[in-house]
Amino acid sequence: MSLFMFQRLVSDTVDLLNRHAGEIGHITKATQVPPRPDHDGDQNPRKSGHIIKDNKTPHSQFPGELMSFSDISEAATSMPKPETTDTKEKVTEEDPVARWLRMRGERLQSVCKKYNPLPNLLTTLYYRVFFFHDYNTTICTIAKAGSSTWRSHLRKVNGGPPRSIPAEKDVRRIEKLAQPESKLIQDINASSTIITVRHPLIRLVSTYRQKYYKGVMIPYDPVRDRERLEKRLPGASWSARIHQFWIPALHTNNLLPPDLHLTLGLDAPFSPNMTYSTDVYSRLQKTLKPRLTFTQFLRHVVATFSPGQRPDAHWSDINSECSPCYFHYQYVTKVESMSQDLEYIFKVLRIPATSSIVENQHTPNDGDYYAVMLDEVPVLALVAGDDRGGGFKWSYCQPVVLDPGLECAEYYNEVPIEVRHQVYKCFKMDFEMFDYSLPDGFLDPKSTTENQRS
Repeated sequence: MSLFMFQRLVSDTVDLLNRHAGEIGHITKATQVPPRPDHDGDQNPRKSGHIIKDNKTPHSQFPGELMSFSDISEAATSMPKPETTDTKEKVTEEDPVARWLRMRGERLQSVCKKYNPLPNLLTTLYYRVFFFHDYNTTICTIAKAGSSTWRSHLRKVNGGPPRSIPAEKDVRRIEKLAQPESKLIQDINASSTIITVRHPLIRLVSTYRQKYYKGVMIPYDPVRDRERLEKRLPGASWSARIHQFWIPALHTNNLLPPDLHLTLGLDAPFSPNMTYSTDVYSRLQKTLKPRLTFTQFLRHVVATFSPGQRPDAHWSDINSECSPCYFHYQYVTKVESMSQDLEYIFKVLRIPATSSIVENQHTPNDGDYYAVMLDEVPVLALVAGDDRGGGFKWSYCQPVVLDPGLECAEYYNEVPIEVRHQVYKCFKMDFEMFDYSLPDGFLDPKSTTENQRS
C-alpha cells in the first residue's frame, strides 16, 4: 500500500470516528500529545494493537496519533453510565441507618456463633411470623416490642384482616403456613426478613404497666366487657387476662390463701392451672383486692424461666420467640430507633408507609372492617430514639397513659440486687445479641434503695 493510500485510509477512519464520537463516549482527544515511547522515530503508525485518535495539531505528520487498547479501556470507563431501570430506591451503604443496621446484623451472627442456641421453630413459624404478601417480606413480631405496630401496618398494607379479627387469621397467611415446613422455611429464607427488638429491662416495665395495671387488679366492668364483645374489638377479656397474668404471678409469690376456695364458694381447692368463670375471678378480686409489686412481678418472671416452666410471650427471650440464630434476619430493628429504622427499610423494600408509626391500639374504632387501619387509630407514638447499638437511656421508656408520672428507672430502684442478677441472667443472651447495655450500677448492691420491697 502506498503512503498516499495509507494516509487516505487513516483520514477516512478518523472522520468516521469523529462522526460517532457522541455514541462511543468521546474517545477522541483534541490536545497535542507527545509521541508515545513505543512510536518509531518518524511516528510510523505501523504497530499492531493501535487505532488512530484525532490530533488536530497542524505539525502532525498524520491526522491523528496512536491510541492503545489500554487507552480505549480507560476511555470506556469514563463514559457516562446509562440510567438504571431498577425500581428500588437507591440508598448508599454510607447512610448512617444502613451502617448501624449492618452492625447489628454482624453482632447478632457473632453472638450466635458464641452460644449456638437451639431454635424454637414451632413458635417462630406458626405464632410469630407474618408477611407483607406482595413485597416478599417476612416479619417476626415480639410481644411488647412493636408487635402491635407491625400487625396494624400489616393489616393496612395487606388489605386486612380487620381489627375485629386476629392478625393470625389472615387467610393468605394461613395458606402460606399450610405448606410443608421445609417449603415454608425456604420461602422465608428467600424473602427480606425483619425482626424488631427492645431493651429487656424496658420491655419488662412495659409488660408490668399494661398487663398488671401498675400492680393493682382492676375490678370487673361488665359494661366494658359487653361493649368489647358487641363491637368485636380485639384483645382478651378481663377474665382471660386475670387467668393468664394475675393468677400465675399471685401463685408464684404465695399470695393465694390455701382456703381461698371456701371464700369463693368452690367445692375443691383453687387451682392456678384451671380456668374459672368471670364470676369466680370477680369474687377473688373483691375478696383479696390483690396487689403485685414490680419486684414480685420480676420474681414471677424469673420463676417462669425455671426448668419445666415456660415464660409468657410478653417477656420470653428473643431466641425462644424468633429463632434469630436459625433465620438470618437482614434487618434488626429496635423500638428505640424504630422511626429511623423503618423509614430506611420501607424505602429500600418499597413497602408503603404512613406518616406516623404507632405502638398500641388503645382507642376502639368503628366502621368498615377493612377501613380500620393504622393511620385512623389515635394512639401513643413510638419513641424516636437514636440507638445505633449500645448506650442505655432510661428516656427510651417514655411515660405512658397508664402511668404518666413514673419513669422506668424508678421501677428498678427498690428491686433487690439478687433479683436484678436473676433478671439479667434470664436475658443475658438478649443483651449480648442486640448490644443492649445495663444502666450504670444496675448490678451494684449500693444502687438499690434501703427500703426494698420483697
